[in-house]
Amino acid sequence: MRAQSTSLRAGVARFVGATACAAALFSATPAKAIGDGTAVDMNRFHPAPGNAKLLSVDLADVGPHLQVVPQLFMHYANRPLVYVLGNTPTVDLIKHRLTGDLSVSIALWRRLQIALALPVTVFQCAGQAPTTGADGSVGFPPASCDNSVLQSVVFPPLMDGGKAPPQDLASAGQEDLRLLLKGVIWNNHRIASVGAPLFGVAASGDLTLPTGNANSYLGSRLPTFTLRLIGHLQFRRLTMALNFGGLFGSVEQLYNIKTGSGLSYAVGVQVEMFRYRLFPFYAVAEVFGITHYPFDSLRTSPAELSLALKTAIKDWTLFVGGGPGLNPGYGVPDGRVFIGATYAWQKIPQQPKPLPPPPPPPPDFCPNLPGAQEQIPQGMLKDEKGNCVTPPPPPPPPPTPPPVCDPEKQDCPDRPKPPATVEIKKGKLVLSERIFFEFDKDTILPISFPILDEVVRVLKVRPDIKRMRIEGHTDNYGSDAYNLDLSHRRAASVMVYLVEHGIETYRLTSAGFGFRCPLVDNDTPDNRAKNRRVDFIILEQEGVQHDEPKCKVPPQLPTTIKKGPPGRPGQRPGGAQGGAPGVRPATPGAAGAKPAVPTGAKPVTPATPKPAAPVGAKPAAPAGAKPAAPAGAKPASKP
Repeated sequence: MRAQSTSLRAGVARFVGATACAAALFSATPAKAIGDGTAVDMNRFHPAPGNAKLLSVDLADVGPHLQVVPQLFMHYANRPLVYVLGNTPTVDLIKHRLTGDLSVSIALWRRLQIALALPVTVFQCAGQAPTTGADGSVGFPPASCDNSVLQSVVFPPLMDGGKAPPQDLASAGQEDLRLLLKGVIWNNHRIASVGAPLFGVAASGDLTLPTGNANSYLGSRLPTFTLRLIGHLQFRRLTMALNFGGLFGSVEQLYNIKTGSGLSYAVGVQVEMFRYRLFPFYAVAEVFGITHYPFDSLRTSPAELSLALKTAIKDWTLFVGGGPGLNPGYGVPDGRVFIGATYAWQKIPQQPKPLPPPPPPPPDFCPNLPGAQEQIPQGMLKDEKGNCVTPPPPPPPPPTPPPVCDPEKQDCPDRPKPPATVEIKKGKLVLSERIFFEFDKDTILPISFPILDEVVRVLKVRPDIKRMRIEGHTDNYGSDAYNLDLSHRRAASVMVYLVEHGIETYRLTSAGFGFRCPLVDNDTPDNRAKNRRVDFIILEQEGVQHDEPKCKVPPQLPTTIKKGPPGRPGQRPGGAQGGAPGVRPATPGAAGAKPAVPTGAKPVTPATPKPAAPVGAKPAAPAGAKPAAPAGAKPASKP
């Protein structure tokens, strides 16, 4: 018999306590597989736990401290185990198998990850194998299950005291429980400069406890242990990873299948294809397998190819894909399809609750009043001698001070708020006030709507600004990854606001820099406030050559500049024109501007770039007309 693939082939304590309890629950009996059959585990597909991975290939990284990642994968395998007599397939020992892989992991100190995984076979069955006719044609059996074929096959005796395949197959059951530990040895994710390649090295251990049914190919006889070395390289949109290590387990033999100690390997490549509304989409390809010592049966060593699509939507990561077997190894199906999801949960520190008010003072008594136990009457006080006396009348209250206001937010009720202004200086839009968000969120506060409306007005009257980048920056409180994500989401919120108010999408792009590009040192509260900002950098302006932007976009947050189709400068996402839904988009230039220069007139070429004309400005004069003002004259108004 041989296996054959017929295709192209509160924290850390609670978590540790729960892991220990689960391990004790599943390993309370002696360490041997359930059942007395040959213990050969046919499940070769094990998705890696946590979020720092490709699919089943691990990366040399872990998530933020105390990040908990539950994960669920469902995968279907077609004909992973076939009994072949000579060169003729006789029976499909496993024709269909549907398996669920549930795991949960926790990251500690950005250096360690602990995980617990339990695969469960939801359904499996046996069936007839393809038949070969007298003329050499291959007849395919029906796809339905038929476990009775196991009892109709007479299996020849095994040599060396082995056991024959079981003739009764369980339709479902749990598989071997897995405990996984991954530690980061070194990576440069925190020290690499913007645009530099990211790489790292880590090690992982995988302990498998025999909790599966050996009579139905659901588990091993004794515990097994796998030790791996992990390495990865990430550059721009490409990520490559390699896992290589040793497998240590008991020797089991079923005809030509021989398991035990050997080598485990997996290699994968991931490419970010595009981003849709800030959500990245990846293509993943992996090859994984094992080969057992003494490596004289490489043909029956399992090896598979997996191709998958992957996307990240907020805290969720979704997977869908499949692939064929690469050689006729045991547990390698004709084909496998899978779907999976992970959710990254992390507790955000909250503000401490205020202390309760102090208890009221105990009651006191007045010895100078009738009755030594009499309580102090209302409106009286005790003097330095302990007697109760009537206090003198209080002094008149001081005059009411003027209301205290926040000059930065300019919400003082006793003074009018100055109008918001936007100027174009040195290749950027300079705003008269900052843009404010809700604490630790990307929601824009209403107090910043007027200044953003002024940005919209300037971009509408200045069509010569072809491309502009919205940059989000933070101070140095928090981790690098957290600040990069927050600044990227805040910049994207500002971009969405501008698009929803009529600015063409292809003129805008956004990026978050975290604390990688500060204006000043983050050494005082005032300097940190200056570094929490949103910048509007002009990338391309008609007739003006700007310097390269100071801040370089981090590679893990690439931006895409969308260019609209020719002749449709107001196109918005989804096909709607710029402006409110159902409203005709405004033409480039100031609101109410008159038509352009008549056909045939020569355009007026300014000596230096000038801002757009104010509302109601007249069109340029025809060729030969006297200019309204000399070159370089101060404009009448600023955008």
